Amino acid sequence: MRIPLVSVAAAFLMTAGPMTQVKELPLRIEIKTSPSTVHNKRVFVVDVVVRNTSKIEQVLQTWQCSYGDWNWTTDNRVVHVQEREAVPCKKNALVYMNLKPGETYERVLSIRAAAPAGEVMPESVTFRIGCEPGLGYNLSTETPPHIWSDPVTITIRGQS
Repeated sequence: MRIPLVSVAAAFLMTAGPMTQVKELPLRIEIKTSPSTVHNKRVFVVDVVVRNTSKIEQVLQTWQCSYGDWNWTTDNRVVHVQEREAVPCKKNALVYMNLKPGETYERVLSIRAAAPAGEVMPESVTFRIGCEPGLGYNLSTETPPHIWSDPVTITIRGQS
């Protein structure tokens, strides 16, 4: 008795399950803005906490001298991470940081809200902050996925 090849292939595909799995990221980004009302085109600060939510130690990579130390960004084109002043550096080497389960890496980011030229600034803006922490990636040759915070909303004064 011959079983049609199509039937065999269909049975295999129904039982095989997905061939690739999405790598769950073991870090969580938490952000706090203070105050929640900011002035248009003025810099304000955001406290950022990167928490190891996994059960194992995570080894994070960052560049020693490059700004942004994980390519910090936002998901709203009105909200921008401000670049800090350049730091003198002889060699921009990779630095490794170990975060044990539950440990955190904290930093303060300077943020500015400004509408693109020709657009009116909305009265409030919701955004997330994201980064590329180099978790298990070779930063010399690979670009890791972004890890995003939960969204926060700020009120903008001086819309023009």
